[in-house]
Amino acid sequence: MHRYEEDRWSVPCRDGSGRLRELVVFVTDAADVAMLAPPGEAAVIGLADVGAAKDALTEAQIRAVARRQSR
Repeated sequence: MHRYEEDRWSVPCRDGSGRLRELVVFVTDAADVAMLAPPGEAAVIGLADVGAAKDALTEAQIRAVARRQSR
C-alpha cells in the first residue's frame, strides 16, 4: 500500500489481462470511502496485496469517520 495524498492510497493489482495496475482507495469530499479500479476492468488483487487493500480501506474508514465527526 502506498499513500500518495492525504486521504488517498494505492494498492497494486492487475487488470483482467494481467497488466499491472492500481486500485485507488480514497475519502470523498462527502466523507465516504470510495474505490477506483482500472477503467473498464476488474481489479485482481494478488494474495500478497490483500492485506494492503484491507489496510487502505481501514485507514480510509478511520479518516472518513473523523472527518464526519469534525463537521
